[in-house]
Amino acid sequence: MKRIFLLALSVLLLSFSHSALADDFGKALQQLASKPVVRAHFQQSKTIANSNKPMLSKGTLLFVRSKGVLWQMSQPVKADLIVTPRKMVQKTAHTQSVVNLKQTPYGPAATVLLQLMSGNESALRAHFQVSQFQQNGNAWQASLLPKSASMKPLFSRIDITGGAYVNKIVLFDPAQRPTHIVFSGHSSGNNALSSGENALFQLAQ
Repeated sequence: MKRIFLLALSVLLLSFSHSALADDFGKALQQLASKPVVRAHFQQSKTIANSNKPMLSKGTLLFVRSKGVLWQMSQPVKADLIVTPRKMVQKTAHTQSVVNLKQTPYGPAATVLLQLMSGNESALRAHFQVSQFQQNGNAWQASLLPKSASMKPLFSRIDITGGAYVNKIVLFDPAQRPTHIVFSGHSSGNNALSSGENALFQLAQ
């Protein structure tokens, strides 16, 4: 009986701990959600299987809560990636591909950053549990573990570093290979989009 009681108590404490972590993470998401438009630079380093040299890319990012996320890569090649809740569009100077996110199992994974920056806590909780959260002043760090069938084949863990903005995301695939995405030069004062930016978002509506 004592063993059963201790087991039940440990489960209860674990559940409480996860709930408290999720609540703290939810407050961080509210801070991110307070900015309807965010511009930043990004640099991505992706570890590839059977290669000692990571694949590097860089460019700019535009998040618009009412539209989606626009990645404009400048290196190693120029390309635009537009992600909205409905579609993902990749556009280069000579090609264009469109994916309906509701018709692919990778849809939830494609919109993780969009859900994060828009503060969509319910969508994130549907696919992840918060395993760790630490805060020091305005800065915070969170680790998310996948719990949905659609995320487990793609990620083993996602680490996020943030504050007023998302500063860094590290995506670990099931083989523990990391993809580092670092954001810098954030700004949120200019809400007006250029005609070119509006045209790109229109492609994914």
